[in-house]
Amino acid sequence: MMAQHPIQGVERRAADIDLNSKIDRVRRSYGTHMAMRIATEESSFGRARRLPGLPSSKALYDTITGNGTKLEFSDYLDDPLTRATGPVVSFHRQTEIKHGL
Repeated sequence: MMAQHPIQGVERRAADIDLNSKIDRVRRSYGTHMAMRIATEESSFGRARRLPGLPSSKALYDTITGNGTKLEFSDYLDDPLTRATGPVVSFHRQTEIKHGL
């Protein structure tokens, strides 16, 4: 596994702090029910909803968290189709490997 750039760790911690302050602000403004609803939606939509091997854009999660309007490094320089990670294994081959076929 490749080591992360130090800036990525700083950005991730800042995002966690920003999320906590956002939920706290919502709790004080609209009540606990709205903060719980936002936390539930973020945890529900943050999970992968596709079968293994199929790409997931997580567009709904980005919309809820507000990341859909931000242009980040991974949006234009981290194209999964151009990564040098080795051969891509198809969904059927992954299932065969998992079940030992």
